[in-house]
Order: sequence, then structure tokens, then C-alpha cells
Amino acid sequence: MGFVCLSACEEGSTRGLDLETGSHSITPNLVRGGEGRLVLSFLEVEEELTHLRYAQLDGAVWGPVETVVSSQDMLRNWADFASVLPLREGGIAAHWLVKSSTGFTYDAYVARRARDAPWTPPTRLHADQQLTEHGFVSLFEDAAGLGAIWLDGNQYPRGLRVMELRSATLDERGQPYDEVVVDQRVCDCCQTTAAIVGGQPVIAYRDRADDEIRDISIAQYTESGWQVLGPVAADGWRITGCPVNGPVLSAHDSRLALAWFTGMPSPRVRLALSSQGGESFEVLDIADSNVIGRVDASAFAQGVVVSWMGAGGVHARFVSWSGEKHAVHTLAEVDTSRRAGFAQIAVIDTRLIYAWTDTRAPQLQVRTAYKPLAELVSAPG
Repeated sequence: MGFVCLSACEEGSTRGLDLETGSHSITPNLVRGGEGRLVLSFLEVEEELTHLRYAQLDGAVWGPVETVVSSQDMLRNWADFASVLPLREGGIAAHWLVKSSTGFTYDAYVARRARDAPWTPPTRLHADQQLTEHGFVSLFEDAAGLGAIWLDGNQYPRGLRVMELRSATLDERGQPYDEVVVDQRVCDCCQTTAAIVGGQPVIAYRDRADDEIRDISIAQYTESGWQVLGPVAADGWRITGCPVNGPVLSAHDSRLALAWFTGMPSPRVRLALSSQGGESFEVLDIADSNVIGRVDASAFAQGVVVSWMGAGGVHARFVSWSGEKHAVHTLAEVDTSRRAGFAQIAVIDTRLIYAWTDTRAPQLQVRTAYKPLAELVSAPG
């Protein structure tokens, strides 16, 4: 392994963060979890072997890189990527994808560990064992414990071209139980997302109506189970195939932000803000010029930073909880092919941490950097 960073950084006060990786790394994923800890996970590729690795932010630097699992059968996919979630009391949970023996089919696996304890044995997240797709997992920790949602293709082998959204709870040994269907028909390959408001999970996903309208829906967990609240905004985006562009939720106290991409009435990034934990939203257009989506969002006391990919690379802007939009900043210059994957952001204290896949290197390489949050907040757009 060696250290890589953004040499000379970008213009302004952006600074690179050293990250210990090998020569070929992909699919960065920033997750803020238990007790405010921030973890970056990524896949490191060594010929036929793939490693799921992660590092925790320790003040202003990344801590030691650790390995969750290494496998020859781990799926490497630009849009359906692994995650590592920090848990309360120093715990960690992770998910990754394992290829099946036939065709483009795969299963989702999970494991967890308590502080200073070994990882639990890898466990298949879903009950279905048919040769089909199971992925786009979101892990979350609510007041009751660790949970997960995912897209489940169990209906495809039965001749129904329908992807379900499912949920399960994970016990202390990492074993899933109480698997239920949240929504019987959703978009096939868009990322899911989860946030915690008032100790309970709120989730969002790209829905799929019978007439192929694929707008963003939201659901929340109640005493009687999952309640689907329906579309956040009536974009009316009718598209016959999956756009591979899922939503992102981020919460701060009782406030909730939801960012997503739509193709209606033209390609744009939208943001919905709620001061009531998702009961009602104010919807804003954030970007509508040369955007391809692949959004992320990170909420904090003053508002939310939203990022997206488009012409020129990775861009971001701050939006206050009152809906005031500030100037757009370019975070990194990358191409917008699938090789670049999805960029990630997270607000920690006074900094915006971000991660992306550098497509200009001889081999794909995960990079990380930060920008003072004050730069994004200071100037309204």
C-alpha cells in the first residue's frame, strides 16, 4: 500500500486528505453514523481479488485502513456499492455484494462487530436464494437497533419483471430477521437511502408506477410497520428503463433533507426540505444546467450541502433550511462516465469532507479532500 492524496489540491482553500490505498481503488462511500463518527469505505482491487476496506476520520486525518472482507467473488459495480456504518458504542456494520455462479446475479451479505471484537461471520441479508439480483442496500441504526433495506429481485425468476423493496432487522450476531416487503414495485437499479428522525427510520427510493412513472417516494416506520407515504413531488418522469440515479436523505434533529435527480421537465437536481421529519416538504430546484445527477446530501444545523455530477466534474452548493440557495462550487474535476461512479460528501464540524474516484490516474483511484464549510455558507447564489 501507499499513500495517495490530491497533490497540490484544488484552487482556493480545498485541502487533500491522505488515504492509504493500493494502486487501484473504486466506489468510495462516506457514511456518518453512531456518535457522529465518519467512515469512508471503498473497494481495493488486486487482480482477481477484491477487498472491502474502510477508514475512520480521526480529527483532521484518516485513521488506519482496515479490511472487512476479501473475496474473488465480490461484485464490483459503479452504482451498487458496499457500505460501512459506524454504530453506537464503537460498533461497526458492513454490507457488500457477492456474485452468483450464473449470469449477472448476486446476493447481499452483512456482518457487524462490537468495539474491539472480531467481525461476525458473513450472512446473506435476504431470505431469497434464487439466482437474481439483490442489492442497493442501505443500513441504518435506529432506537431499536440495526436495520437494512434493499432491492430484491425474487419475482424475476417467477416470470414477473418486478423489483421489490424489502426490509429486515439484524441482531447482535448479524443475523437478519423480520424480513418484510415495504413496496411491491420499485425502480430496478436506483440506490435506496435512509435517515433517522426521532429515533425512527425514514427511507426514500425511486418508485415505479404501472405507467412507468419513476418518481421519488418516501416511507416511514410506525408502530404498525412501514407506511409508504408516496411521492415527495409529482415530477411525472416517465422512463421505460432505470436511470440508475437514486435519492439521498440526510437528517439533523427533526429536520430532513431529500435530494434527487429527475429528467422532467428537463434534467435537474431537486431538494425537498422538511422541518417536521418528513410529514411535509418544500421542494426546490438546485441545479438544471448540464447535470447527470448522482447526488449526495449532508444536513447540519444551518442547512444542507447537496452535491451532484455534471459538466466539469463534481459540484456542490449550500441551501439553508429556509430555502436560501448559495453559490455553486466545483469540488473535483472528473469525467462523468460510469468509471467515475458516485461522488460522496459529509459535513463534519466546520468542514465539508468529500470523496470521488479519480479517472485521470493511470488506474482508478479513490481521492478525498475537504473544504471549509464557511466557504459554501458565506455567499448566497
